[in-house]
Amino acid sequence: MTLLNLPLFSVLSNVEFKPFKGGELCRAADTSCILVGKTLNKGILKLNSGWELHLPLNCISSYGAMSNKLINNIFIKKAGKSRALGFKPKVRGVAKNPCDHPHGGGNGKRSKPKIPVNAWHTVFK
Repeated sequence: MTLLNLPLFSVLSNVEFKPFKGGELCRAADTSCILVGKTLNKGILKLNSGWELHLPLNCISSYGAMSNKLINNIFIKKAGKSRALGFKPKVRGVAKNPCDHPHGGGNGKRSKPKIPVNAWHTVFK
């Protein structure tokens, strides 16, 4: 529904910033915003963070909050489950061999060079 047709103090999710652009706001798990006011051409939304946004009244949103409130309680216990979810392991360059990374090799733990680079010798900025 558009913000124009929604009653005040309704809980919303998947809200558009600009009309006909598609929902971009409050799409993550356990997020929502509240329509706290309307002016002639703007609607005032209060987010979970405390921010207030003034959006056009012809923006479309979904009524209700996003579910999956227990997403923060999930504990990934092993590497295989993390890989199944699509996350790849992050290996430090210092832990690699010198043929694999410019930071690799050496005896024991050594400090990084003054200019950190990635495995393909491009400088981080």
